[in-house]
Amino acid sequence: MNKENERSPLDPANASPAEGGFRPMRRAEGLMSPGEAEAALREENWGVLSVHGDAGYPYGVPMNYRWDGECLILHCTSGNSHRLDSIRRDPRVCFTVVPEHRLDRENWTEIYTSVIVFGTAEIVTDPEEMYLAMASFMRGLSPEKAEEAMSVCDPRTARMAMLRIRPQSITGKRH
Repeated sequence: MNKENERSPLDPANASPAEGGFRPMRRAEGLMSPGEAEAALREENWGVLSVHGDAGYPYGVPMNYRWDGECLILHCTSGNSHRLDSIRRDPRVCFTVVPEHRLDRENWTEIYTSVIVFGTAEIVTDPEEMYLAMASFMRGLSPEKAEEAMSVCDPRTARMAMLRIRPQSITGKRH
């Protein structure tokens, strides 16, 4: 990902709308460093996947995930699901993680940390790639039970789909 001639999605300088990129964060004083944003992705395991849904409506669905250092890995049921149909139609997605939040009632504000990933989702179809993605996913969610889980839900035989989101922009914020 961080090859010399490639631009890292973790670099806030890659968020320039002038280049057809993403909007910069409005209140930059809360901007997390790329390392902090990546750490938040690595430490958390739950977020909301947003896709371009049916009839032009956005569709957001909470999902478990694993950050492997380059991509987000997610799983869901296979077949005709709203999220998979939407990704097949338009693979551009947004994934939002909110690792911490609390209401500050005295000051009428919310205290939170969030990370937003814009990227391209792909449905992993190669059986061995699916197995490796699921193994990584399970090791991230439950390292002590990963082998047991893989014996029960081998994606090569179970009715599930594996998704990989390749980030184009990653922005973390503290407020």
